Amino acid sequence: MPECLDNFPWQSLKGFGSMAPAIFKVGDYKNDFLKDGSPVQFRIIDFNHDKDRNGLLVPMTWEMVDCMPSRYSWNRNDTNQGSWPGTRLYHSMNDPDGDIYNLLPDEIVRLATPVVKLTADTYTGENTIIESVSKFWIKSEKETFGRCFYSAPGEGHWYEYYRQEDIPWQKKRNGMEENTMLRSPYENWAFCYVNTYGNANTSYARYSYGLAPAFGL
Repeated sequence: MPECLDNFPWQSLKGFGSMAPAIFKVGDYKNDFLKDGSPVQFRIIDFNHDKDRNGLLVPMTWEMVDCMPSRYSWNRNDTNQGSWPGTRLYHSMNDPDGDIYNLLPDEIVRLATPVVKLTADTYTGENTIIESVSKFWIKSEKETFGRCFYSAPGEGHWYEYYRQEDIPWQKKRNGMEENTMLRSPYENWAFCYVNTYGNANTSYARYSYGLAPAFGL
């Protein structure tokens, strides 16, 4: 059964480093608060999965269990030009003056390790894989489902948490099932998301859905 790690400060969890997989397990979780006072919960979704900008494995990858209280869109217009790092959402999550960046708990912001995420550039039709350094991100379709339904290949690999049997792919927002954003672009106007039934789907880039940030420690 997953264990609650509330007795461990984030600094202590990061301090376990390469020993983390021997001490904790996928699914272990920790409660915290956004800076607006909203309660949120994070869980470990894999160990030694993501790499930092130097190519070193980051010991733990965490993701918000459910979505943030508000909905967000990828872009103001129906375009995915520039892929994930070109979105308004990326900058809101990663720029120091970004709205989402400034909602996340201070200790997580201070300790999170920027990692390299792989995302296709479907806008050009060539599906070239772009590397982007992300302190905070959302999963790709492949990282969620272990396969590509609407996305281009090459966007990382399956997180261990989502490989488990009977794990729901969908999330909730404010207690209700919610469509949840993925970073994978589709064609030149849309992005992928997980619908309320846990299925893969696509959406216009300007539409707003639930957001569950991930980060590495």
